[in-house]
Amino acid sequence: MIGAPGHVVAHRRLVAVPVTARLARAPVLRATVPPDDRDERYGDALDGADVRVTLDEAGDIAHLVLTSAEPKPRLVLRLDIVRVGDSGVIAPSDVGTPARSSVAIGELVAADVAPQELGSLPHGWALTKASVARRRPAMPRLPIPAVTRTQAGFCTSLDLQYDDLAAVSGGSLHLSTASQACVAVAGHVGTGSQGPPLRIGAFEGVVEESWDRTVGVLSDGTAHIGFSSDLPADEVVTLLASLRPFDAESTRPA
Repeated sequence: MIGAPGHVVAHRRLVAVPVTARLARAPVLRATVPPDDRDERYGDALDGADVRVTLDEAGDIAHLVLTSAEPKPRLVLRLDIVRVGDSGVIAPSDVGTPARSSVAIGELVAADVAPQELGSLPHGWALTKASVARRRPAMPRLPIPAVTRTQAGFCTSLDLQYDDLAAVSGGSLHLSTASQACVAVAGHVGTGSQGPPLRIGAFEGVVEESWDRTVGVLSDGTAHIGFSSDLPADEVVTLLASLRPFDAESTRPA
């Protein structure tokens, strides 16, 4: 996420530093990738990597260079970005249909997961990524049986990423559905949120809004849904009102 000229503000992952250099009259923003202590995204291959972003006259990202830190294996990634925010470059169906077809439904069935998805999206939004994942719920509090479908505390989930295709930055929502039974066995008791109660159809939970994120959880006793978005809470609740069972063969934009 890019902030005011001369700074980089990257959500949770990049350390912002002011830069005054300009190349060919274009502002250059610079940041350093911090250690991936929680091993969530990129391992240690990019720890300490240098990121330089060049903006065009409109303030949009035009060029990006990522260089890994020494003495680790050398990695240099250079990207030229064009037609940022140009509607029609990518249609929702261009990304949504392939994302759906890649989901391993059999793994969800075997783990008793009843996955949910958004049935309605704002204009220009799309399902950009769909994947089956296995992760350990935070702070396990109960003993875990030797043999359970949690696989030593790991719960299978369907992770869905929705994005505004025309947005330069912002405009996203992440939705994750796991089995409520698995989450309970793994010892993830409670929501981890202190927000107000939320009810969406048969689902009940909480929603919490901070200055940059809206997060929360929902459950109907069978499915456990976690969500996170950079949208305001009222807009997130509106999107969640369209929750429906996930359909891997649907051709709808959502």
